[in-house]
Amino acid sequence: MEKNDVAFDLLMGSTKSLGFPNNGLSSSKDVSNDNVLYKFRSFNSIGLRILIDREIYFAAPASLNDPLDCRLTIGKQLQFAIDSEKPGFAKDLMLNFRGRRVCSISENLDEDMHESIEKIVQTTGVFSLSENVKDPLMWSHYGNAHLGFCIGFHRNYFNKMLTNHKKYGLLGGSNVEYCATPPFIDLFKQESKKLADLLSEPNLTVEKAQRLITDHHHFYTNRIIAASLSSKSNSWAYEKEYRLVRTAPGVVEFSEEAIAEIVFGCNASTHDIATVKRILGGAEWKHVEFKRVQFAPLSFELELVPA
Repeated sequence: MEKNDVAFDLLMGSTKSLGFPNNGLSSSKDVSNDNVLYKFRSFNSIGLRILIDREIYFAAPASLNDPLDCRLTIGKQLQFAIDSEKPGFAKDLMLNFRGRRVCSISENLDEDMHESIEKIVQTTGVFSLSENVKDPLMWSHYGNAHLGFCIGFHRNYFNKMLTNHKKYGLLGGSNVEYCATPPFIDLFKQESKKLADLLSEPNLTVEKAQRLITDHHHFYTNRIIAASLSSKSNSWAYEKEYRLVRTAPGVVEFSEEAIAEIVFGCNASTHDIATVKRILGGAEWKHVEFKRVQFAPLSFELELVPA
């Protein structure tokens, strides 16, 4: 699916990187280090390439292992919200939401705004990491059955990238929000009520009403895009995922200072451990710590030890 760059520019305007939910340091208490985010890799040429080339790869949503990731149907959710809302100003505003379009006469563009958002979201690039390096399921699913390794990135390095988001083509960074159902129905109801309250101000002038509607439209659009890019089912909550999202799939270079540590799986071979250490044997990598996970005695829990 090709991204319509005109639609993208019209929807995003001159906004800064999206304010995804929970942007910033996690408050979770059961992670190894709140300041480090982990990329699980298998020990093969693809897994090692990230260290050799010093590039992180932003994957297309269609390649992600959750078939609903970044592929939620926003328009159907909006229609359900409209049908379930009692008659009144808030419902009228949701009907207004449904009628919004992305238009450009010069580019011969005229399409439903929510469908346009769905298309844009599906043409982004996603780089996924985890907050928790001590989860056995994560090692089984993403660390080649505990034979692989984890690259621990400084979260602050990504925060710095986000402050210069245009250079890297970034839309934002966020902890994934896990929920029982897609978040859009509540979102539509919240935003229609918010706009209704704003427009119910006594002695509201036409000029101020237009300004409020325009400002809310940008906020509303960004919130939908952010929710589309950072919402997953509760079934995936064990991943404790943090993700960076880019305007398109592809690679972005990083410097050696981005990496804090390398963690090897409990079944990683001595040969594979030695290979990774050799790749990072230069003076520029001397700050990187090497660790491995092992099962704690008489426990199902993993613990970190030096490697």
